Amino acid sequence: MESFQNPNITIAEICRNHGIAVSLFYKWREQFLEGGKKGLEGKDADKSLIKENEKLKSIIGEMTIANEVLKKII
Repeated sequence: MESFQNPNITIAEICRNHGIAVSLFYKWREQFLEGGKKGLEGKDADKSLIKENEKLKSIIGEMTIANEVLKKII
């Protein structure tokens, strides 16, 4: 297998050496880059979902206590 340290080799040559179409290489590259972006966005999304979940749990807890108090009054 050739070394990828040769700066003079083109994408087309690499694809030809490995028996894949150049268009397939670019499709795979785009999928890889999009996956990376989504992965990075996911970390922030996970944090916001955790915060929202904690907030909703707190609201449910408060409503449960209020419900119990109202049951005792009735």
